[in-house]
Amino acid sequence: AREMYERQALLYAWMVGRLPENQTMAVRAELVLIAIGSDEIDRQPLDSDAKALEISVRRRINTLLQIFEAERQAEETRRQAAGRMVFPYTEQRPGQDEILAAVGTAVENREHLLLQATTGIGKTVAALYPALRYALGHGKRLFVLTAKTLQQDMAMKVLKLLNGEGAFHSLRLRAKAKMCANDQILCHEEYCRFAKDYYLKLQQTGITRRLFDEFSTLEPEDVFAGAKWAEVCPFEVSLDLAGRAQVTVC
Repeated sequence: AREMYERQALLYAWMVGRLPENQTMAVRAELVLIAIGSDEIDRQPLDSDAKALEISVRRRINTLLQIFEAERQAEETRRQAAGRMVFPYTEQRPGQDEILAAVGTAVENREHLLLQATTGIGKTVAALYPALRYALGHGKRLFVLTAKTLQQDMAMKVLKLLNGEGAFHSLRLRAKAKMCANDQILCHEEYCRFAKDYYLKLQQTGITRRLFDEFSTLEPEDVFAGAKWAEVCPFEVSLDLAGRAQVTVC
């Protein structure tokens, strides 16, 4: 944490030094440590290498621009895929055309829609198809909330059918208790090796990127196995993946 605060202070000094009115003077940085509950203050001067810091900043900005451009291209790929997406069955069942039209109108107009239909009519695919096309075509994310595991199974099956090009990622979330790799649910570094150094191990192993590259449809079993291999919390990894997936089923 101290190193982070030092870099933050030096970054502020670098930014202040780049202001036109300050470029003829030296800008100094201090780390001020305050003891909570007392009047004790410790001021520690920081050595600043403006040139090295600028190189570091430029390198980081270039990395962020590359990430942004990759995400922009991926979004455009998904938009094009949405335009080519076709209904996954050769024939529509009676009543599905009404569901397709109603869901399409609802998402286009940002309306609520309450649908009641008989079992076996194919409500899942008829609802997901237009909603997914709209989401991918407009850079939105889709959340599918179900009451039963069987409904999750059906939703994931439909999403696999619709993702023939592998243009988007869908993820099924599983409850925390069922995704725990520890002996008991104690989410603290002292009691769980999968919580210890979570972000460091996440960065070192690149497990979220690996899972994304390997699976377009992410099932809990795949996430659990990958996270356990990387010795990081499977449930937290699934939440990280949910932040990047275009469709989340839960």
